[in-house]
Amino acid sequence: MRYMDLRRALAARGDANAYVRSDAAVYRMIYGRPMPATDPLPEPVEDQAEDYSAEERALLKRMTAIEREAYLEIRDAAEVGDLAPSYRELQEALNGGTPWHVQKTLTSLERMGAIRCIAKRPRMAFWLPAAGIQTDTTGLRVSNDYA
Repeated sequence: MRYMDLRRALAARGDANAYVRSDAAVYRMIYGRPMPATDPLPEPVEDQAEDYSAEERALLKRMTAIEREAYLEIRDAAEVGDLAPSYRELQEALNGGTPWHVQKTLTSLERMGAIRCIAKRPRMAFWLPAAGIQTDTTGLRVSNDYA
């Protein structure tokens, strides 16, 4: 049935707003269930975790959403061979978190064993044991006891 016919049926039943209601409301009133979706289903998103080791996938499952976001920012930098993201970049990735929040997140990732800080000044550098990669350490004082 077309929606105009459904509206006429509602008006015949005494619904004064039959011609004002949305198509979804008319359908729901006639059939008693929500209108079927007409939009195509979204394309499935490719899961990046398939490329990770089993140990790394297990760590990702244990992380909170904020920890996962920070870890993936650091991992992306390490994969490219770039310097680790700064506190300010991590704050932006964590939707404007404070420096304290960034430090708390990094500390919890270290306790979990997901990252290991190998240089702190003048910029941070991280070793990711589960992935077996590290961020760039050019010009940094690195502690060699991380391997």
